[in-house]
Amino acid sequence: MNSVSAEAPGMVKQAIHVIKSIKTLQKQAEGLCQVLDTKPSHATLDIHKEVFCHVGQSEAATPSLSNASLIRQPIKRAVGEVTARRCFVPPTKKAA
Repeated sequence: MNSVSAEAPGMVKQAIHVIKSIKTLQKQAEGLCQVLDTKPSHATLDIHKEVFCHVGQSEAATPSLSNASLIRQPIKRAVGEVTARRCFVPPTKKAA
């Protein structure tokens, strides 16, 4: 009985810590739910389109390369063709 009485304060502290952790997790989950439920504003949609859907600059930079060929090719190959068309040879790595 004495060992149970001696361990009780430690168990109470652990229980308080667990309860605080659960409350913190609940607040974080509520915040996440609010973020996931928000609808994008018109300005946010415009920014998203400007960042991810704007192809005018890439077409201007590579006029001879069509969008269809960029979409079908792997990125490394498309980059290689663009650099070859611009007559740019990247510097080679020095051997150690």
